[in-house]
Amino acid sequence: MNLYQWQNDALNAWIKAGRRGIVEAVTGTGKTIVGIAAIAEASARDGYRFLHPLVVVPSTVLMNQWHDRAAALLPGVKLGRISKDHKDTFANSDICIGIINSIVRCLPDLFAHTSRNPSKFTTMLVADECHHYIDAPVFSRLIRYPFRFTLGLSATIRPAIPFEVDGLGRIIYEYSFDQAGKDGLVPPFDLVNCSTHFTSAEEREYLDLTDMISDQFEKVFDLFRDQLRNVPDEYLFRKLRQLMMIDDETEDPSIKRLFILLFKRASLCYRATNKMSLALQLILLMLKHGKKVLVFFERIESTEEVADIALDTSQRLQKQVLSAGVSWCKVYHSQLSVADRKLVLEEFKQPGPKALLSCRSLDEGLDIPEIDCAILAASTQSRRQRIQRIGRVLRKGEGNKRSIIVTLFVRGSGDENVCADDAEVFGGPVTIHSQNEGGCFKIVEQLLMQQDPTRGSSLS
Repeated sequence: MNLYQWQNDALNAWIKAGRRGIVEAVTGTGKTIVGIAAIAEASARDGYRFLHPLVVVPSTVLMNQWHDRAAALLPGVKLGRISKDHKDTFANSDICIGIINSIVRCLPDLFAHTSRNPSKFTTMLVADECHHYIDAPVFSRLIRYPFRFTLGLSATIRPAIPFEVDGLGRIIYEYSFDQAGKDGLVPPFDLVNCSTHFTSAEEREYLDLTDMISDQFEKVFDLFRDQLRNVPDEYLFRKLRQLMMIDDETEDPSIKRLFILLFKRASLCYRATNKMSLALQLILLMLKHGKKVLVFFERIESTEEVADIALDTSQRLQKQVLSAGVSWCKVYHSQLSVADRKLVLEEFKQPGPKALLSCRSLDEGLDIPEIDCAILAASTQSRRQRIQRIGRVLRKGEGNKRSIIVTLFVRGSGDENVCADDAEVFGGPVTIHSQNEGGCFKIVEQLLMQQDPTRGSSLS
């Protein structure tokens, strides 16, 4: 198995740490290969049937990608899958790869024979994209089983943990955007951070709602002071939703009112007139230059109501794009069936300029190297999600393509903080262009023209 230097260094760091620990490496640089190499290394002495390597992932897409990658790199090894549709075991598999929620339900049966003779068997856990579930009850159930070797993999484990995770260990190796850029694994890209503004009416409504939200937060924190103490910001809304549900299955009115106010304010940011107008102009410009464009609308703290805003806003934008004569523009959202989502992605991968408006997470597990440009139309305060989104567009494809990512945010809404750490996070590969809405279109057009000067001047 041929490894990049960083992968080899990560593997050696894991071995040196007693074959326990977490590797954090930027999206698209080959974390899965590190996991497969670790399994192969650990099984070298006694073989797979004594090691029982178990790979846990958060989604079906990732399970199937792991299965396909392992099949290519470990020919002859029997691979099993565990999910609602797959019920393989170590009785018929050398390595089992499964979705964490499915695995915990069958964990006792999966390892029953090893517990009867623990001196004979070794067990190994590889937890991919582990930031998804390390703080969830399902992970606590998983690590009750005494895995001898453990490996956590993530592009964005921080700030979920500062140092160590129970059951996995500490971070033993980190591979950043800057390092990946120097090694040629992340291509150079342009990041255009563009501030837009509310209309006068939108701004008045936003400020009024902000005052009401502040007052309501004070009331909620007074009522639930003990439960909310020391809750990290990125988990606050999840915790509030848990607290909102009362034992008699009704909803606490103070938290419910807070969510209603937040929903109304989020709706303003999603539908901001000037931001959506600029998004439309940028999509049409990118399509004119023959690009594949991915537009993100979902947010990390999405409630059902906010998800509805995202879907409604993206569908409105879709109609405007199609009415301009564009042949392919579709919305990817949670109400589509699995088959329809698969079909949309397959169509998007076909040659030619296309725009995909995403209201369902495409942040992890989907390898779409044909993307040329991305527009982040709904900003997020989560550093993790921003890294994942941008990483979706930076997987190195054929040629010397230079991706263009545009972040749109409304001044005064708090969303401008999304760009604060970009230089530190993305390092050498990125060229950052900070613009207001007046200069955004022009700089994007210039960047597109540099890639393809034959396309002509700006849209009329």
